[in-house]
Amino acid sequence: MSEQKRIRLSGAAYRKQKLKRDEEIKKNSGSFEKYLKKNNEVLNNPETHSKIISEEPNTLEVTDSLKEVGNSEQISDSIDIFNNEINITLEENASIKSNENENNISDPGTWPAIFSNSLRLQLVKTGPIKPNKDFKYPRDALNRRFPISILSKELKNGEVIERTWLIYSVKNDVVYCFCCKIFSSENYALTKFGCNDWKNVHNIVKEHETCKIHFNSLKKWMELSARLNSNQTIDAAHQRVLNNETRHWQNVLERLMAIVEFLGKQCLPFRGTNDILYENNNGNFLGLVQLLAKFDSVLSEHVRRIQNKEIHNHYLGKGIQNEIIHLLSRAIKNKILEKLKNAKYYSIIVDCTPDKSRVEQMSITIWFVDINRDTKKIDICEHFLGFIPVDITTGQELTNAILSELKINKIPIQDMRGQGYDNGSNMKGRNSGVQKKILDINSRAFFVPCHAHTLNLVVNDTAKSSTGASKFFIQIQAIFVFLSGSTRRWAVLKKHITQLTLKPLSETRWESRIDAIRPFRYQTGEIFDALYEISQDISFDQITRLEAESLAKKIKNFNFVCCVVIWHSILNQINLASKVLQKVTLDISGAENILSETINFLKKIRCDESFDKFLRDAETIALELDIEASFRQQTSIRPRKKKTVFFSYEQPDEPIINLKTKFKVELYFYILDVALNSLEERFEQLHNHCDNFKFLYDISSLKSITKNNIVKNCMDLQLLLSENENVSNSDIDAIEMTDELVAISELLKPNSTPLEVLQFIVNNNNFVPNVAVALRIILTMPVSVASGERSFSKLKII
Repeated sequence: MSEQKRIRLSGAAYRKQKLKRDEEIKKNSGSFEKYLKKNNEVLNNPETHSKIISEEPNTLEVTDSLKEVGNSEQISDSIDIFNNEINITLEENASIKSNENENNISDPGTWPAIFSNSLRLQLVKTGPIKPNKDFKYPRDALNRRFPISILSKELKNGEVIERTWLIYSVKNDVVYCFCCKIFSSENYALTKFGCNDWKNVHNIVKEHETCKIHFNSLKKWMELSARLNSNQTIDAAHQRVLNNETRHWQNVLERLMAIVEFLGKQCLPFRGTNDILYENNNGNFLGLVQLLAKFDSVLSEHVRRIQNKEIHNHYLGKGIQNEIIHLLSRAIKNKILEKLKNAKYYSIIVDCTPDKSRVEQMSITIWFVDINRDTKKIDICEHFLGFIPVDITTGQELTNAILSELKINKIPIQDMRGQGYDNGSNMKGRNSGVQKKILDINSRAFFVPCHAHTLNLVVNDTAKSSTGASKFFIQIQAIFVFLSGSTRRWAVLKKHITQLTLKPLSETRWESRIDAIRPFRYQTGEIFDALYEISQDISFDQITRLEAESLAKKIKNFNFVCCVVIWHSILNQINLASKVLQKVTLDISGAENILSETINFLKKIRCDESFDKFLRDAETIALELDIEASFRQQTSIRPRKKKTVFFSYEQPDEPIINLKTKFKVELYFYILDVALNSLEERFEQLHNHCDNFKFLYDISSLKSITKNNIVKNCMDLQLLLSENENVSNSDIDAIEMTDELVAISELLKPNSTPLEVLQFIVNNNNFVPNVAVALRIILTMPVSVASGERSFSKLKII
C-alpha cells in the first residue's frame, strides 16, 4: 500500500504566488479611506449649501444623512485610533460578498480564500465549531480516517488539554488551524488547503503548534476576541459613531414632530412668505426651530450644521412638514380606529357646510363607548374622522360618500347602532334621506336627529309664530344694525353700557336669540340713553338722528318691555337645555328628561299668575325708562273703508277691547302653545327610542316588576336589536338577559343611570354580558351633532 505524500512546489512557484497576493493586497489597500471625507475637503456642489430650506425627498431617511458621517472630526479621530491596528474595508469585492452568502460558518471547507472583515469578525465571535461527538468520520481510499485523539494534547504532567484551534471540515474531510485559516496568508497544510494525511497528522499538528506563524495567528485571534468582548474594534468604534449620529437625527426628528404637534394643536399656520432660517416672515415652524435652538443643544447643533453647510438633508422643508403632519394624522386615526374596533358598536354624526371655495364639505364624526381594559374606566368618545368634499348633496350621494369612507377605514356598517344628523330633508327624509338609505342596509342603525338643533328649530318656530313676536325680533335686530353700523355710534353705546354688549340675531347660531335679548333685559335704560344721545347730537346727520329717535321710541314702549321680559325667561330655559343636550356623556334617557323639564316649565308658566309676575318685572324696567306701565294699542295698516253687507245671521267677530288681555292671549299664551306643540311634534322620535329602552333607565326599580313583564320587555328589545327581525342574529339573548336583570336589580343603587350601571358591571368583570351590551348600545346613540358643527370652525385652516 503506497503512502500519500505532500506535494511541494518549486521556489519559483512560491514566489509567484506571493507576488500575486501582494498585488491583491495593494489593490485593495485604501478601500476604507475612500469612503471618508476630510474635514478640509471642499464639497463639489456649493450651490446646494445655501441656507434656503429647499424641498427634500418625501421620505424620512436618516440613513442618507448618516452617509455623510465621514465629515465629522469625531469619526476621523475614532478611525485614527485603531488605524494602525486593524485594516478595515467597508466594501469588499462583489464576488467575495456572493461567496459569503454561500458560506457555512460551521464548516471551514466553505470559507473563502480571502476573508472580509465582517466574516472574520463573525467567525471570531462564533469561535471554532467541531462536529458532534456522535459524528462518524469517513474513511479515505487508504481506509484511514480523522483521528479523534488529535483534538486533545497530553502535557508532561499527565494533564490533557483540548486543542480548541483545531477544526474539521465535513465537506472536504480535512483538518484546519482555526486562527491560521483566518489570520495567516501563508500556504501551509493546516492553513489554506487543510490536511488529510491521517497517517502523519499527529506530527504535522505538533510541528504546526510550535511554529512562529501559528503563534502570530493565535495572538491576533486572542487580541481581536478580547477587543470584541470589550467593544474596542474599529468596527465597534465606527458603529458607536454611527449610533451617536443616529441618536442625533432621532432627537432632531423628535423635536420637529413636537413642533408640528404643537402648531397643529394650536391651529397655527406653519409657513411664512419665505423658507430661510433667521430671516423675517419665515413662518411659525422655522421660528420655533430658531427659538428652541437657543436653549436646546440638539437643535443648536442641527442649525450649526446647516449654517456651516455640513449637511444636505436638514428636514426643515415644507415637504417634511407635510409628511410629519401626515404621519401624526395617520397615527391618531389608527389609534381611534383601534379603540373603535375594541368598542364594536358605534354611531356616526354627519353634517355638511360649504367652505370658502364654495365646495360642500361633509364632516364625519364617530361616537362610541370606550372601555379601558386595564383601568376599567368608561368614556363616551366622539372622534372627528375628516372632511369629505361632495358635489351633489342628495340623500343617495351623501349615503354613498359615507359608505365609501367607512369602507376605506374598514369600519363595519353592520356594527353601526346610531345615526345623528341635523333636520335637513336630505338627511332625515323618511323616503330618500340618508337615514332611510342606511336603515335599508342596517336596520339597527337607529336615526336620532340632533336634539339641540331641533330645539333651535322650536325657538325659530315660536319666534315666527305671531306678528307681535316677529315685530319684536325685527326691532331687536334693527337696533343692533343701527348702533354697530358706525364706529362712532358704537362708541356712544359703549360709553353707556359697561357689561353686556349687543349681539346680532342668527338663524343658525343656537344661542343668538338669548344673546341678543339679554342686554335689553338688564340694560334697557342704558341702550335707550345711547339712542337718545345720538338723536340729540347735532354732529350726526339728520337721517341718523331721526333713525335713533325712532328706535328709542320703540324701546320706550311697555309692549316692548314686556316682550323682553317674557322672551328672556323662555329662551333662557331653552338655552340651558340646549347646552346640556350638547354634552358628550348625555344619553337619550337624559335628553328625554331635559326636554321633559323644559316642557313642564313652559306648561307651568302658561297661567295668569306667571303672566302677572312677568308684568311686575316689566313694570320695574318701565320705571327706569320713565314710561307708563300700560299697554298701547298697536297701530297697523288697514284697508280703505268699504261698506260691507252682512246677512242677518252674520256679524264680525268682536275684538278684544282690553289691551292687557289681548297681549296675554295673542302673544303670551300663543307663543307658549306654539312652543309646546313644536316640542311634542319634533321630539316624537326621541320618545319612541326611549320607550324601547325605558326599562333599562332604572334597573333597580325592576325589583317591583313581575318577571313576565321583564321577559316581555327583553323579548321586544331582542327583536329590535335583530337584523331584519331575525332573532337568531340579535345583539342580545332575551332569556339570559331576563335572568341577568333580576340578579343585578338587587345590587344597584336607586336611580342609577345607564352609565353608572355599565361601570358597575365592568368593575365586576362583566358578569351580566347581555345587559352590558344593551347599555353600550344606549350610550352609543348620539344626542346632538354639536361636534360636527364645531368641526366647521376649522375649515378656514384647511
